[in-house]
Amino acid sequence: HFGIVRFPQKKNIVFQELNYQYSFSDWIQWSMKIDSDQKTKEEYDKKIILFPEKKQIRQVDEPWFDMLLHKATIIGGEGRLGRNNVIFTLSLAYYSSGYALETCEYNMIEFNERLHEPLSSAELSKIVRSAYSGNYEAASREFIVELCQEWVAPELKNKDLFIQRKGWWKFKKPREQRKYSHKKEWKEDLVAYLSEKSYISKPYLTLSKKDLASELGMPKRTLDKVLKELKEEHKVFYKVTRGRNGGMVIASVKALFGTIIQVRKEMQQAYVAAITEKFGLTGSFVLNTFKQLAAPYKQPEEVRLFTVDTG
Repeated sequence: HFGIVRFPQKKNIVFQELNYQYSFSDWIQWSMKIDSDQKTKEEYDKKIILFPEKKQIRQVDEPWFDMLLHKATIIGGEGRLGRNNVIFTLSLAYYSSGYALETCEYNMIEFNERLHEPLSSAELSKIVRSAYSGNYEAASREFIVELCQEWVAPELKNKDLFIQRKGWWKFKKPREQRKYSHKKEWKEDLVAYLSEKSYISKPYLTLSKKDLASELGMPKRTLDKVLKELKEEHKVFYKVTRGRNGGMVIASVKALFGTIIQVRKEMQQAYVAAITEKFGLTGSFVLNTFKQLAAPYKQPEEVRLFTVDTG
């Protein structure tokens, strides 16, 4: 049914083209399709769900910020996350929250004065300006958790430190409930495994790719992709030797760096030399990689790597 139709006559015909003719069944099919499309659109419109607007959460408004800002007992020291790291992290929070550099400096000066062992004004200024250099986006959650557990309370968890988002949000299923793991999770597994198996006397592993994949329960093809990305991110060093007696030597860069800063200074240069030989790298590349790793812990300055106060 197409409504009221007038029988064509010479008086009511405005345009005529005999090639533009369709059978009645064609019109029926067209009408049914239009009707179906209209119903589908109406049903879709009814099913649209409006999610709450995502509210911006500033780092300065989160619980961890006040916990660290009002802690006066934070000190520095070699090989630990200390006052330099706290000032840098607080400054990044101000930066990511949109505060001006001058505002951050003023508040960090007040924070520094409350410390039992304050930094010099020049050193404080370098840390703040490093946070505002544009090389960083915001304070790292990983460092925030470590700092709060070190200086506030060791039992603190993410839920105690960060604002939990409210509303309808899509969360991925727990890993144990999924058939497949994400690449990021595999990368974390590999780095954690290397760190667990490394020792000061031997901070690297020697094994085959097949054995490593078996240890991690990871598909070999996935392992190849993970190794390539971690190497590009300067998170692992590895070298593969082919042949009958070949294999792979691999180590976590963070574990290597942790080993170096723990040994006596007279042994550090020998460690770097051993690493360059073991992985077929240049000494300058290894040192630059370690300096990049140390960057979040201390403001950039021209110093020798092994004389840096990481506190």
